[in-house]
Amino acid sequence: MSSINDSQRALLTRFFEKHLKGRTPNPDRVLGRERDDADTYYVERTEGPFPRQRFELSFSDPTQIAASLNDQWAGGPYAGLGTALMELSKHFELGEEKNDVSDFVYEMF
Repeated sequence: MSSINDSQRALLTRFFEKHLKGRTPNPDRVLGRERDDADTYYVERTEGPFPRQRFELSFSDPTQIAASLNDQWAGGPYAGLGTALMELSKHFELGEEKNDVSDFVYEMF
């Protein structure tokens, strides 16, 4: 069972093809296959500790979320993706609650 319908699945596929595919310089790294033969997955950081601002995003409304994500991803392979991601999210706002659990299960507890 899936929590998304066929039209949402098609939207996700188109989003991936248009916005994500090819953006990452090394897709094996994203998929976790880059270091299959390594003894450790530890990577030495060269930029030092992350400042607090890198972890604090403003999420008060969709426009601010998009701007905040765009700021975080500026200069990298996902630059500008915040706006597209917020456009995609409009199609997933309302989830349908399904009554997949039998009333009998509730009676047991």
